[in-house]
Amino acid sequence: MQYPLSHVSTLTAGLPVESRVKRGINGISSIDELLVKVGILDNLNFIVWSKTKDGQKNQNKPQSMYKLVTAGQKVTEEDSFTTVEDFENRRKEIALRIQEGG
Repeated sequence: MQYPLSHVSTLTAGLPVESRVKRGINGISSIDELLVKVGILDNLNFIVWSKTKDGQKNQNKPQSMYKLVTAGQKVTEEDSFTTVEDFENRRKEIALRIQEGG
């Protein structure tokens, strides 16, 4: 199904900045955004920890959330789609697999 460009652009303009479409248009991946947020969290945790008695004694350092989030993660071709047709085909494959019980 194809829609006129004016219709698609109107719908796209109404999307929030955090949407996948807007991030894609602006060249920002959700992974990049998540890593920035996790980096901020790690730095804040470190600052708060450094003000505690444990921090002054260099004990019980907070665990890095960045390391937890990035450990062993890979983005596969199945995780992203470049066209609507790719998405629809993948959705049908998943639905068929679910119907078959797998």
